[in-house]
Amino acid sequence: MEHTVTNAWSPAEDARNKAKYTRLFPTVYMLYRPKEKHDVYFRFSNRISRPANNMINPFIMYVNKYNSYQGKPDLKPYYIYNAEVGYTFDNNLNVSLYYSQHSDGISQVSDIHETTSFKHTRWDNFLSERTLGVSNSYTFRTHWLQTFIQHGVNYRRSVSDSETTSPKEAGWQYYASIRHTFYFNRSKTFIGTLSGSFQSKQKNANGTMDPTYNLTAGVRYGMLNNKLHLSLTGSNLLQSNYKGVYPSNGIPFYTNNSYMFTTLRLGVSYSFGASLRSSKRNYSNQDLQNRL
Repeated sequence: MEHTVTNAWSPAEDARNKAKYTRLFPTVYMLYRPKEKHDVYFRFSNRISRPANNMINPFIMYVNKYNSYQGKPDLKPYYIYNAEVGYTFDNNLNVSLYYSQHSDGISQVSDIHETTSFKHTRWDNFLSERTLGVSNSYTFRTHWLQTFIQHGVNYRRSVSDSETTSPKEAGWQYYASIRHTFYFNRSKTFIGTLSGSFQSKQKNANGTMDPTYNLTAGVRYGMLNNKLHLSLTGSNLLQSNYKGVYPSNGIPFYTNNSYMFTTLRLGVSYSFGASLRSSKRNYSNQDLQNRL
């Protein structure tokens, strides 16, 4: 159970937005092992998704002479229900069927002026979605390589309460990711990684986003009884732009944005003293704690 109190004050507008609510967030997990190396499980959870700080900022941010963004101070959190049933073999192969739904989801709504082409985007509670999907993952291990492969397909149906967006959209989506870990010596102090991901075209009532992909690689070397680590990581080596079309009042708005850049990072770390171990616990407000 969680009790939340929020109090937002805008000195410029002399306005306050208060909210107070109490809610239960149950989690159910059941596991059945008919025989060795075979597991069947079921999980159910109810979680909360709160608006981030930029989503409730009422001040207009002008990106250029054609674009502006604005938050909504009285945005409400929305609640997500998740259910999943799956099968695991030898902790390596996993197949699962999952379902999730939420109402009054937070997303962006855009208003496009027909004559000036000026686009004003704001956050609002208007999107309801239901997703049914199948996921499959497998871990392959040898003395010099570990590979984790995951992919899945889902069917998403979204309904919008906004007058400017499409009232209803539905479609299939596919995603896949792979991560290789290479061990270049027997002591596993010299390690390399290579990861890639792919997301097919995504569609909801807000618009359609083209397929995206990404590639990341890195190496790490440990010395002095594995206390000193040298690392080199290349992120977003192949990074696709976020392209899509988002209609507003029947007017299509085409986007082609890049939110991440190709980076190379060199790291040096050294561990000294005794090894400290602590248990990690996740709470229903973990998303809020990550923003603070």
